[in-house]
Amino acid sequence: MAPTTVLRRLPALAAALAGVLVAPLLAPAAAGAAEESQPFGGNVSYSWEIPDAPASGMTSLTMPMRIHTDSDHVDGSYVATQYAFTGQDDIGYMGLQPRKDEDGRARLHGVFSSFIAGTTSTSSTCTEGADGGEGVSCAVDFDAVYGRTYDLEVRRTAANTWSGSVIDSVTGKRHLIGEYTLPAGSGKLRNSQVGFVENYWNYSGTCEGIQRIDATVGRPSTGRLTGRADAPKEYGACLDQANYSSSVHDGAVRISRGWL
Repeated sequence: MAPTTVLRRLPALAAALAGVLVAPLLAPAAAGAAEESQPFGGNVSYSWEIPDAPASGMTSLTMPMRIHTDSDHVDGSYVATQYAFTGQDDIGYMGLQPRKDEDGRARLHGVFSSFIAGTTSTSSTCTEGADGGEGVSCAVDFDAVYGRTYDLEVRRTAANTWSGSVIDSVTGKRHLIGEYTLPAGSGKLRNSQVGFVENYWNYSGTCEGIQRIDATVGRPSTGRLTGRADAPKEYGACLDQANYSSSVHDGAVRISRGWL
């Protein structure tokens, strides 16, 4: 089984992100010789923006995510949103990963990480290190309903401290993924970045057997301001070989890859 707390960087695809100034896309990775031999399944990038957000930065970001019912309930896929800070070059990300059912209950895995040197955390759900270097990685598993929207939220709770949560849009139940503190001067959240939907683990060993992920990333928001997600583009491994499709409607992006 692929581990869930080790991360690696993936190079940004210039063609997919033309005109958008962003840090490299990030994604989880397997560790160990046997696991590294597993083929990587590829990515789909998308962009997001809240154009009317203050130029000085935002103190929160909410990104709705829905893992649709035709997605496989297995490790190996990641729906992520990256975010950047006004006083930093490196970034963070948050998102959802499917998991195997547990005692008949559907499960999801929430992720909240910083790739900024000097980040610290006292949360029990967070560990030191990200991308094989400095940073902090936080994660939590929870009972979930596939086909339901969950709001992924990063919010400033103190001058340089940020929390990451996943919120059930139907019940309002909030799962705290973790909290970390950035170095002084890191600033606030920028109003645009990118995200990705990734098949980071491929049990089949072939492009034709990649596990199914079908997800919608909705309109980003901060306070009462809303923006849009758009510009999906497939790239990397298994390009044009993984049953990829995407659509953009009313500021939301739907992306699917793989087979059940």
